[in-house]
Formats: sequence, C-alpha cells, structure tokens
Amino acid sequence: MLDMERKSPEYWKNMGNEFFQKGRYPVAIRCFVKALHLDPGYLEAWNNLGFTYKKMGKTEEARRCNEKVREIKKIREQ
Repeated sequence: MLDMERKSPEYWKNMGNEFFQKGRYPVAIRCFVKALHLDPGYLEAWNNLGFTYKKMGKTEEARRCNEKVREIKKIREQ
C-alpha cells in the first residue's frame, strides 16, 4: 500500500505540507516538485511550492509558480 501512496501526487503534496509546517522548506520544495512531476497540473502543489519559495525569499521562483497557477486556471476555465 505504501508504494502505491508514494506514486500519488497527493501523498507528496501532503508530505511537503508537513515539512513546510516544520520549517523544513528545502525538503518541502522537493516534495512539491515530486508531486508536480507526477501531476504537472496539480494546482495545490504549484500554489504551495510558490508559497514556500516566497517564505524563503525566492521571489522570482515564487512569481513563476504563481504564473503557472494562473495559466492552469485559465486553461480549466475554457
């Protein structure tokens, strides 16, 4: 069962959230990126990745994540 969970983008997003809460931002970023590798259109993972970058002071990376969120939302509205 655990192997199946690890293949889930939700699993990696949730792990990222846990590391974020603990202030372990670089590990959280790796988890969010893994979630996005599994599901490139995962809005929550993009949003959380951008927020994590912002917390780390990486404004350019955060801006790119926010642009991706807007792009995905625009596509879904069509």
